Amino acid sequence: MKKFLLVLLLASFLASAASVKILSPTQQTLSSLGETIDLGVIGPGQTIEVVADRTSGVKAVTSASGEGIALWDSLTAVDLPDGWSSKPSKLYEQPLRAFITASKNAPDGVYEVSLRLLDEYEGANQFVFKAKITISRKVLETSLFQEKIVSGTGQPAVYYIRIANKGSASDAFDISLQGLPQSWSYSKKVFVPFKSETIVPYELIATDTGEYKFNFNVVSYSSEDIRSVENAELKAESSLIQDLRAVSRGALLFPNAEQVIYSALGFLFSFD
Repeated sequence: MKKFLLVLLLASFLASAASVKILSPTQQTLSSLGETIDLGVIGPGQTIEVVADRTSGVKAVTSASGEGIALWDSLTAVDLPDGWSSKPSKLYEQPLRAFITASKNAPDGVYEVSLRLLDEYEGANQFVFKAKITISRKVLETSLFQEKIVSGTGQPAVYYIRIANKGSASDAFDISLQGLPQSWSYSKKVFVPFKSETIVPYELIATDTGEYKFNFNVVSYSSEDIRSVENAELKAESSLIQDLRAVSRGALLFPNAEQVIYSALGFLFSFD
Protein backbone atom coordinates (compact mmCIF):
# COMPACT_ATOMS: atom_id res chain seq x y z
CA MET A 1 0.00 0.00 0.00
CA LYS A 2 2.82 2.38 0.91
CA LYS A 3 4.56 1.66 -2.37
CA PHE A 4 1.33 2.36 -4.23
CA LEU A 5 0.94 5.72 -2.48
CA LEU A 6 4.56 6.63 -3.25
CA VAL A 7 3.98 5.84 -6.90
CA LEU A 8 0.87 8.02 -6.92
CA LEU A 9 2.73 10.89 -5.23
CA LEU A 10 5.60 10.56 -7.70
CA ALA A 11 3.21 10.52 -10.66
CA SER A 12 1.40 13.55 -9.27
CA PHE A 13 4.69 15.41 -8.84
CA LEU A 14 5.83 14.63 -12.38
CA ALA A 15 2.47 15.72 -13.76
CA SER A 16 2.77 19.08 -11.97
CA ALA A 17 6.49 19.69 -12.63
CA ALA A 18 6.92 22.75 -14.82
CA SER A 19 9.28 22.90 -17.76
CA VAL A 20 10.19 25.23 -20.61
CA LYS A 21 11.36 24.52 -24.14
CA ILE A 22 13.86 27.08 -25.43
CA LEU A 23 13.67 27.38 -29.22
CA SER A 24 16.35 29.98 -29.98
CA PRO A 25 19.23 30.89 -30.13
CA THR A 26 19.79 27.30 -29.00
CA GLN A 27 17.34 24.46 -28.41
CA GLN A 28 17.02 22.92 -24.98
CA THR A 29 14.27 21.81 -22.58
CA LEU A 30 14.68 22.89 -18.95
CA SER A 31 12.76 21.11 -16.19
CA SER A 32 14.55 22.13 -12.99
CA LEU A 33 14.40 25.48 -11.24
CA GLY A 34 17.75 27.23 -11.40
CA GLU A 35 18.94 25.10 -14.31
CA THR A 36 21.44 26.86 -16.61
CA ILE A 37 21.38 27.17 -20.40
CA ASP A 38 24.28 28.41 -22.52
CA LEU A 39 22.98 31.03 -24.99
CA GLY A 40 26.31 31.36 -26.78
CA VAL A 41 28.52 34.30 -27.72
CA ILE A 42 27.57 37.91 -28.50
CA GLY A 43 29.50 41.14 -28.85
CA PRO A 44 29.30 44.19 -26.57
CA GLY A 45 26.15 46.23 -27.22
CA GLN A 46 24.48 43.45 -29.17
CA THR A 47 20.97 42.20 -28.44
CA ILE A 48 20.20 38.50 -28.11
CA GLU A 49 16.67 37.20 -28.63
CA VAL A 50 15.53 34.35 -26.37
CA VAL A 51 12.58 32.42 -27.78
CA ALA A 52 10.54 30.00 -25.64
CA ASP A 53 7.51 27.80 -26.29
CA ARG A 54 4.49 28.60 -24.09
CA THR A 55 3.75 25.01 -23.03
CA SER A 56 4.53 24.59 -19.32
CA GLY A 57 4.01 20.86 -18.85
CA VAL A 58 1.70 21.60 -15.87
CA LYS A 59 -1.92 20.49 -15.74
CA ALA A 60 -4.06 23.61 -15.92
CA VAL A 61 -6.60 24.61 -13.33
CA THR A 62 -8.49 26.39 -16.13
CA SER A 63 -7.09 25.71 -19.56
CA ALA A 64 -6.74 28.22 -22.38
CA SER A 65 -4.87 25.72 -24.51
CA GLY A 66 -7.83 23.39 -24.85
CA GLU A 67 -5.61 20.44 -23.88
CA GLY A 68 -5.59 20.80 -20.11
CA ILE A 69 -1.99 22.12 -20.04
CA ALA A 70 -1.11 25.50 -18.56
CA LEU A 71 0.59 28.00 -20.85
CA TRP A 72 3.32 30.44 -19.94
CA ASP A 73 2.10 34.02 -20.43
CA SER A 74 5.34 36.03 -20.30
CA LEU A 75 9.12 35.72 -20.38
CA THR A 76 11.29 38.33 -18.66
CA ALA A 77 15.04 38.66 -18.08
CA VAL A 78 15.96 39.58 -14.51
CA ASP A 79 19.16 39.94 -12.44
CA LEU A 80 21.13 41.52 -15.26
CA PRO A 81 24.81 42.57 -15.04
CA ASP A 82 25.51 46.29 -14.58
CA GLY A 83 24.89 48.32 -17.73
CA TRP A 84 22.79 45.61 -19.41
CA SER A 85 19.14 46.04 -20.36
CA SER A 86 16.23 43.85 -21.41
CA LYS A 87 12.82 43.87 -23.01
CA PRO A 88 10.18 41.37 -21.85
CA SER A 89 8.06 39.34 -24.21
CA LYS A 90 4.59 40.45 -25.18
CA LEU A 91 1.86 38.87 -23.09
CA TYR A 92 0.47 35.63 -24.53
CA GLU A 93 2.49 35.76 -27.78
CA GLN A 94 3.43 32.39 -29.23
CA PRO A 95 6.28 31.75 -29.01
CA LEU A 96 7.46 34.09 -26.26
CA ARG A 97 10.33 36.40 -27.28
CA ALA A 98 12.45 38.28 -24.74
CA PHE A 99 15.47 40.44 -25.56
CA ILE A 100 18.71 41.00 -23.63
CA THR A 101 21.15 43.79 -24.60
CA ALA A 102 24.72 43.72 -23.34
CA SER A 103 26.52 46.86 -22.21
CA LYS A 104 28.50 48.57 -24.99
CA ASN A 105 31.46 48.61 -22.62
CA ALA A 106 31.18 45.03 -21.39
CA PRO A 107 34.64 43.41 -21.23
CA ASP A 108 35.11 40.03 -22.86
CA GLY A 109 34.10 37.24 -20.50
CA VAL A 110 31.27 35.03 -19.29
CA TYR A 111 28.13 36.58 -17.75
CA GLU A 112 25.03 35.15 -16.12
CA VAL A 113 21.44 36.38 -16.22
CA SER A 114 18.17 34.93 -14.96
CA LEU A 115 14.95 34.54 -16.94
CA ARG A 116 11.49 34.19 -15.42
CA LEU A 117 8.36 32.62 -16.88
CA LEU A 118 4.94 33.50 -15.45
CA ASP A 119 1.52 31.94 -15.83
CA GLU A 120 -1.24 34.31 -14.77
CA TYR A 121 -4.38 32.18 -14.59
CA GLU A 122 -3.83 28.46 -15.15
CA GLY A 123 -2.02 27.43 -11.99
CA ALA A 124 1.64 26.98 -13.00
CA ASN A 125 4.11 28.43 -10.52
CA GLN A 126 6.73 30.83 -11.83
CA PHE A 127 9.73 29.17 -13.43
CA VAL A 128 13.16 30.81 -13.14
CA PHE A 129 16.24 29.56 -14.95
CA LYS A 130 19.74 30.90 -15.51
CA ALA A 131 21.42 31.70 -18.82
CA LYS A 132 25.11 31.99 -19.56
CA ILE A 133 26.17 34.58 -22.17
CA THR A 134 29.75 35.01 -23.36
CA ILE A 135 30.94 38.44 -24.53
CA SER A 136 33.56 38.51 -27.29
CA ARG A 137 34.62 41.12 -29.81
CA LYS A 138 35.50 38.35 -32.27
CA VAL A 139 31.99 37.57 -33.51
CA LEU A 140 32.54 39.16 -36.94
CA GLU A 141 34.53 37.61 -39.80
CA THR A 142 35.01 39.11 -43.28
CA SER A 143 36.88 38.34 -46.50
CA LEU A 144 37.11 39.57 -50.10
CA PHE A 145 36.66 37.20 -53.03
CA GLN A 146 39.00 39.36 -55.12
CA GLU A 147 41.34 41.88 -53.51
CA LYS A 148 42.59 43.59 -56.70
CA ILE A 149 40.48 44.62 -59.68
CA VAL A 150 41.53 46.26 -62.96
CA SER A 151 38.82 48.42 -64.51
CA GLY A 152 38.37 51.28 -66.93
CA THR A 153 37.52 54.78 -65.81
CA GLY A 154 33.77 55.24 -65.74
CA GLN A 155 33.30 51.47 -65.65
CA PRO A 156 32.03 49.56 -62.58
CA ALA A 157 34.47 47.52 -60.50
CA VAL A 158 32.51 45.16 -58.25
CA TYR A 159 34.02 43.74 -55.07
CA TYR A 160 32.27 40.89 -53.24
CA ILE A 161 32.54 40.95 -49.45
CA ARG A 162 31.76 37.92 -47.31
CA ILE A 163 30.37 38.88 -43.90
CA ALA A 164 30.02 36.10 -41.32
CA ASN A 165 28.15 36.70 -38.06
CA LYS A 166 29.51 33.97 -35.80
CA GLY A 167 27.62 35.06 -32.67
CA SER A 168 24.17 34.35 -31.23
CA ALA A 169 22.85 37.88 -31.87
CA SER A 170 21.54 39.11 -35.22
CA ASP A 171 23.02 42.48 -36.15
CA ALA A 172 23.32 45.18 -38.81
CA PHE A 173 26.72 46.19 -40.18
CA ASP A 174 28.01 49.27 -41.97
CA ILE A 175 30.35 48.86 -44.96
CA SER A 176 32.49 51.90 -45.83
CA LEU A 177 35.76 52.68 -47.60
CA GLN A 178 38.93 54.41 -46.47
CA GLY A 179 41.65 55.61 -48.80
CA LEU A 180 39.69 56.54 -51.94
CA PRO A 181 38.28 59.90 -53.11
CA GLN A 182 35.12 60.62 -51.15
CA SER A 183 33.01 60.99 -54.29
CA TRP A 184 33.74 57.38 -55.27
CA SER A 185 32.71 55.72 -52.02
CA TYR A 186 29.51 55.41 -50.05
CA SER A 187 28.16 53.66 -46.97
CA LYS A 188 26.22 50.42 -47.29
CA LYS A 189 24.11 48.78 -44.56
CA VAL A 190 23.55 45.03 -44.38
CA PHE A 191 21.66 42.86 -41.88
CA VAL A 192 23.13 39.47 -40.99
CA PRO A 193 21.12 37.00 -38.85
CA PHE A 194 22.92 35.22 -36.02
CA LYS A 195 25.18 32.29 -36.89
CA SER A 196 24.95 32.98 -40.61
CA GLU A 197 26.83 34.74 -43.39
CA THR A 198 26.05 36.76 -46.50
CA ILE A 199 27.88 38.00 -49.59
CA VAL A 200 27.55 41.70 -50.37
CA PRO A 201 28.46 43.31 -53.72
CA TYR A 202 30.11 46.74 -53.49
CA GLU A 203 30.42 48.65 -56.79
CA LEU A 204 33.07 51.28 -57.41
CA ILE A 205 33.36 53.60 -60.42
CA ALA A 206 36.72 55.36 -60.80
CA THR A 207 36.80 58.74 -62.54
CA ASP A 208 40.61 59.07 -62.71
CA THR A 209 43.28 56.66 -63.86
CA GLY A 210 45.78 55.32 -61.36
CA GLU A 211 46.49 52.56 -58.87
CA TYR A 212 44.72 52.88 -55.53
CA LYS A 213 45.11 50.98 -52.28
CA PHE A 214 42.24 51.27 -49.83
CA ASN A 215 40.38 49.48 -47.03
CA PHE A 216 36.90 48.08 -46.62
CA ASN A 217 35.72 48.79 -43.06
CA VAL A 218 32.89 46.64 -41.71
CA VAL A 219 31.52 47.87 -38.37
CA SER A 220 28.60 46.72 -36.23
CA TYR A 221 25.82 49.21 -35.52
CA SER A 222 25.71 47.82 -31.97
CA SER A 223 29.30 48.66 -31.08
CA GLU A 224 32.32 50.07 -32.89
CA ASP A 225 34.38 47.47 -31.04
CA ILE A 226 32.92 44.86 -33.39
CA ARG A 227 34.77 45.57 -36.63
CA SER A 228 36.81 44.05 -39.42
CA VAL A 229 39.11 45.56 -42.08
CA GLU A 230 39.95 44.16 -45.53
CA ASN A 231 42.71 45.55 -47.78
CA ALA A 232 41.90 46.06 -51.46
CA GLU A 233 43.39 47.53 -54.63
CA LEU A 234 41.92 49.17 -57.71
CA LYS A 235 43.80 49.81 -60.97
CA ALA A 236 41.83 52.29 -63.06
CA GLU A 237 42.88 52.57 -66.71
CA SER A 238 41.61 54.66 -69.59
CA SER A 239 38.58 53.24 -71.36
CA LEU A 240 40.55 53.02 -74.63
CA ILE A 241 43.05 50.60 -73.07
CA GLN A 242 40.19 48.52 -71.73
CA ASP A 243 38.58 48.42 -75.20
CA LEU A 244 41.86 47.34 -76.82
CA ARG A 245 42.23 44.55 -74.27
CA ALA A 246 38.73 43.42 -75.11
CA VAL A 247 39.73 43.21 -78.77
CA SER A 248 42.70 41.01 -77.84
CA ARG A 249 40.22 38.62 -76.21
CA GLY A 250 38.20 38.39 -79.40
CA ALA A 251 35.59 41.15 -79.06
CA LEU A 252 34.63 42.41 -82.54
CA LEU A 253 34.23 46.14 -82.00
CA PHE A 254 35.40 47.38 -85.44
CA PRO A 255 34.90 46.63 -89.17
CA ASN A 256 36.90 43.76 -90.67
CA ALA A 257 39.21 46.06 -92.63
CA GLU A 258 40.49 47.63 -89.42
CA GLN A 259 40.42 44.58 -87.21
CA VAL A 260 44.01 43.46 -87.92
CA ILE A 261 45.41 46.82 -86.78
CA TYR A 262 43.30 46.95 -83.61
CA SER A 263 43.99 43.32 -82.80
CA ALA A 264 47.70 44.07 -82.91
CA LEU A 265 47.21 47.05 -80.62
CA GLY A 266 45.08 44.91 -78.32
CA PHE A 267 47.87 42.34 -78.11
CA LEU A 268 50.36 45.05 -77.11
CA PHE A 269 48.07 46.35 -74.36
CA SER A 270 47.21 42.90 -73.03
CA PHE A 271 50.29 42.93 -70.78
CA ASP A 272 50.27 44.80 -67.44
